[in-house]
Amino acid sequence: MVENQFLERLNLLFQNATMNKLPFGGKQVIFLGDFHQLPPVKPFQFCLQCGESIPDKPDVVCISSNCKGSKDQITFIRNTDKWAFRAPVWRELKLRHVKLEQIHRQKDTRFQDILNKIRDGTNLEDDEWADLERRKDLPKDAVAVRLMSKLFKVKQFNEQQLSALKSQPKSWHAQDFCKKLIGAKEGEWQDPNISHKIREYRDTLRDHRFTPDLTLKVGARVVLLQNLQPKLVNGSQGVIIGFQPASQELEKIMETHGEHQSIREESMRAYHQSNPKWRPLVRFANGITDLIPAFASASLRGGSQLQDQYVVCRTQIPLTLAWALSIHKSQGMTLDYVEVSSQDIFESGQLYVALSRATHLGGLRLTGFQRRQLPMDRDVLEFYTRTKWEKLQPTGKKRG
Repeated sequence: MVENQFLERLNLLFQNATMNKLPFGGKQVIFLGDFHQLPPVKPFQFCLQCGESIPDKPDVVCISSNCKGSKDQITFIRNTDKWAFRAPVWRELKLRHVKLEQIHRQKDTRFQDILNKIRDGTNLEDDEWADLERRKDLPKDAVAVRLMSKLFKVKQFNEQQLSALKSQPKSWHAQDFCKKLIGAKEGEWQDPNISHKIREYRDTLRDHRFTPDLTLKVGARVVLLQNLQPKLVNGSQGVIIGFQPASQELEKIMETHGEHQSIREESMRAYHQSNPKWRPLVRFANGITDLIPAFASASLRGGSQLQDQYVVCRTQIPLTLAWALSIHKSQGMTLDYVEVSSQDIFESGQLYVALSRATHLGGLRLTGFQRRQLPMDRDVLEFYTRTKWEKLQPTGKKRG
């Protein structure tokens, strides 16, 4: 899901850090991914030149007065150029392309064949659809995660499951924060341009991965949204088994070295003042039980000049309900038991991503009664057809 200009920004970052104008500062780079899966979300959202938001239109062009160069010099970008392989630096790197063809998640050759056909845009046979749709008997206490394409349906299903639990709910409201990176001089906070930018950039947090409002109960199924330790990472699944008072959250923020520490600390203090001190105790599927703290997630907004930059920060407990997940959220996960809804599939690659989260056919069921496969993206198919692929060969002598 890395988009064209994100790759370009990484290139500029490496070039500036190394003071070397070669692609990626002359460093060796290795990219891994599969363009048959979900495409970039909101590509070309911010101008590569000035950092300002760009209107979401078929032909992408920055209209900000802050953009470098006159408007007649700005190149229109087609939305089909969203893919990373369309970035100029991709060509400049002169990459070698290698297919990794050994499948590790699924061992069942029947399931592998079905997934490969969906991935390549080949229509399935009736008996293959039947294998996907057949009701499966799950082990005792096992619950299949429901994967759905529409966020509002995910939210609706999760709220229904949460309301069915008899335990008492506990709720937290996110603390959203925006501040000018270089502090404004006395009186400048009244500047309408600054106050407008603060509102504008704070509004971008509505798409943040942390939920604005979080309500949990004992028994709720959840997924972690932040890397907390080597064995508790973004995507770890678990169940709420209790609540305990928060312990040393502020102290940990104050001891942590990293970007925008003072702003994260300020946001965390405000979060503590407006939210209960309880934190959820989660037993994760990998056997780890841990108390999940609130987390202050900060990032930059604005132009390329320091005086034009702002820091936005959302502080919240990094969990979300997980009886159901969006297909986009599930990308990269491995799930033993999955129920995939075929209704409302709207993006090429969605069905493949959803089904390939499962480890075996016995733990997967396709619902929705829609035997419909969207065609694969033409640009992606063309990329795989035209690219010269190599096979890696072992190098060096074997040790005796």
